[in-house]
Amino acid sequence: MIPIVSDNKKVKKILESILKLLTEHGAAFDQDIEIHCKNDALSIRSPKNRKTRPMLRILHDLLPPAEDFNIIIKNDRFIMKASDSKLSAVQQQIMQLMLDLYNETNQLENFKKSSPWIKYKDEPAILNLFFSIREGKDIQEIEDLIKKPDSDDRLLKQTFFKTRLLKCALNKEFRKQKAVFMPIADAVNHMAGGSGYNQIYGADHGVLAMGCFMPDETDECFANYGWMDALDTYLHYAFIDQHAPFVKSIPMNIELENIGRLKIRGAGAHIEEESLPEGLKDLQIYMPSMMHHKTYKEIELSHIYIPDERAIMSLRRILQHAIRALSPDISDQNLMQAIETAESEIIKNNSSFYEKMAAVGADNKAEDISDLAALQHQRLEHYTSKIHDVFQAVKR
Repeated sequence: MIPIVSDNKKVKKILESILKLLTEHGAAFDQDIEIHCKNDALSIRSPKNRKTRPMLRILHDLLPPAEDFNIIIKNDRFIMKASDSKLSAVQQQIMQLMLDLYNETNQLENFKKSSPWIKYKDEPAILNLFFSIREGKDIQEIEDLIKKPDSDDRLLKQTFFKTRLLKCALNKEFRKQKAVFMPIADAVNHMAGGSGYNQIYGADHGVLAMGCFMPDETDECFANYGWMDALDTYLHYAFIDQHAPFVKSIPMNIELENIGRLKIRGAGAHIEEESLPEGLKDLQIYMPSMMHHKTYKEIELSHIYIPDERAIMSLRRILQHAIRALSPDISDQNLMQAIETAESEIIKNNSSFYEKMAAVGADNKAEDISDLAALQHQRLEHYTSKIHDVFQAVKR
């Protein structure tokens, strides 16, 4: 069995029981990894082997589907009520052990202290900021719950379990996706460059597989929970990612004289590489979905990212693509002016928003809100400096 390094003996025993059940039923783990628990925080590390390599494989049949369990909260602890009888005994055992692990590491109590939705549910000035810049089903569900009376437990369960669940098609790739718990795999923390959650399908079963990825400065293994900026990790996972590679723009409309309008939303999108033009395939992870409303000369973008130096030209290239779609015959000079105008509006409006967020954070003595605003503002200034350096170098 892989080593468990824990400052809590009960946690170590629970983790050993989970590992034993998983391995007895076909799961496999790289033998050079270690599971750590310190001050209630779980992580997976690999101090003896720094190679990028397969880390774990867990059969889909061992992943408990969230919809099949009735879980209640009592005194900041999770209690599992009767579950769907169609589930295997192993799935039910694993689910109970995972709840035991959450309880023993005080996950719910700690989450209540860090989640913005829980901490600030009675602070409309802060909530209105969040609701104004992000959209989508998850955000709408949270907003609806906050507005409903007597929904505190539902809000707590909804936001907590969103940080623990993975959607995947179980055993057959064509099946409807289900949200499932991830024993052991959910101990892997997030980093933008981390390992993805890979689904491998055989003739009659599926497997959740992850690689072991470690940045240079640590022996900790990281996963990529999704393509998010620091604000998104804060809203969805209750932590501020200090190393996110971009700032996701706030929604806005940009009027380009004699060209049309760019409508930037606060949603998300995944664009398949094969659907992109040849010259933009390298921007797949940055690319928004685009809807061209020709009758009123508007391009609607699901989102836009303000990048760091790792993809410093991505914003301008995406703006160029959108503006050319609005005005196919635009001259090169007018195109460059339009790109610079749009870019300037994006930076100005985002900077103004995070200045407002900093003020709201100060007014409400919300240190995490102030820290987040300062980080995002710093990244916007960093982008402005780096893109300026690029064009100064070209001129030289």
